[in-house]
Amino acid sequence: MSAMQDTDVTAIRRSAEKTERWLPELADELGRPGDRRHAFRVLRAVLHALRDRLTVDAAASTVRRTPRRTSARSCPSSSAASSTFHVGTREVHPR
Repeated sequence: MSAMQDTDVTAIRRSAEKTERWLPELADELGRPGDRRHAFRVLRAVLHALRDRLTVDAAASTVRRTPRRTSARSCPSSSAASSTFHVGTREVHPR
């Protein structure tokens, strides 16, 4: 496995671990303690709604305002402001 693939796998693993930690909290917030399946369905629906409704420019703006630690997957360089990332098939250069 190449270094890039290893980094991608690590990022996916970290993302999955965070989701595992968030689901119980989200279930509690939704008034359904312990119902991780319901929490996941709600989280997935919200993320899909955002993905389907944000324009490329709005997505780029959101990434620019997101703390670097959170947006590291979209902006992998040391300077998020000068990074290029992809939204769909479009290359975006945050200002």
